[in-house]
Amino acid sequence: GWHMLPPMSIERCGARAVLLCDGRVAVVGGSRLSGRLLHSTVEAYDPSSDSWSALASMSTARVNFACSSVGMGGINSGAARVLVAGGELSPAAAGASPLAMTGVTDAVEVYEVSTDCWSPLPSLSVQRYGGGAASLGESGGLFLVFGGFGGRSAAGEAQKQRQRAGGFTGIP
Repeated sequence: GWHMLPPMSIERCGARAVLLCDGRVAVVGGSRLSGRLLHSTVEAYDPSSDSWSALASMSTARVNFACSSVGMGGINSGAARVLVAGGELSPAAAGASPLAMTGVTDAVEVYEVSTDCWSPLPSLSVQRYGGGAASLGESGGLFLVFGGFGGRSAAGEAQKQRQRAGGFTGIP
């Protein structure tokens, strides 16, 4: 059956999680359920010590973003890097649904596990939130972002970027 873990340092709604190369699980961003406070913070669960620890924070607090491992490495075959793209930036106006957000971004950041640092990458060609992401290739050579919402309508296109290359391009 399921067993409870120790609690995270803060509640996180709309956060993303990814396995890291050292065997920890990083939980990235999100918001309080009220939607009034978005998080740029990141914390990692270590199954060997059954505990949470803080990692470096993203430069942009966001919720409902695309997130994927990039470049597998290490003994546990987790991510050597974590890439986040797009998302929602601003809490909803008072009286609105707590899940409603305003402000969509095209910002992209990458987290380096070895240095515990986030760095900006070239932006998506369109703003989007609620989409998915995947990394292809053992070295994380190709990163894909697809679907979600681009403002007021569903995003039917996908975008790709080569690792360490400039810009995202559409996928025909």
